[in-house]
Amino acid sequence: AATVATDNKAAGACAATNMYPVIKDVVAAATADKPVRIGEVNQDATSANISERGMGFINKFIELAKADGKTVAVVGNDFYVNQVKDNGDQASADVVLEVAVPAQTTVELCATEASNIMNKDDTIAMFGSNQVSAEGVLTANQNLNKLGTDDDKIVAAGFDAGSVIKAAVKDGTLLGAVT
Repeated sequence: AATVATDNKAAGACAATNMYPVIKDVVAAATADKPVRIGEVNQDATSANISERGMGFINKFIELAKADGKTVAVVGNDFYVNQVKDNGDQASADVVLEVAVPAQTTVELCATEASNIMNKDDTIAMFGSNQVSAEGVLTANQNLNKLGTDDDKIVAAGFDAGSVIKAAVKDGTLLGAVT
């Protein structure tokens, strides 16, 4: 007997690894006086696979930013904030990773959480850690039209390979999706 499973920490890290080069120059210009925000929407804070993807993304992003001399603070959902070993102070951070988890697992509630982050002027990137949360990020974008890879857009990545996500990757709304 055998089990085939995703290494969810590595999968979340894969999203950060591939997103970081696209926003690296903007991150490099960030300061404590003018920080940048990276949003992450997770469908929940209880299932192992979702929390591992979320923490994989967070930890890898912190590693990449710190390697470039940046300070990072994680804010938002307590479950994720409390797992960060060396969490910085938001008031003095160059980069703020904001983690949101909706009250229930629906695309609509994930969209509300994504909208809250995307409407902040310092947001430069978003990650949806599964199909529902990635579709929530895309649903939020339907009204906001903020996602894309152009200089004035928020770069976003998702997880899973449903038709909505694949179409968003194809049309350039999403940078990519981990599958």
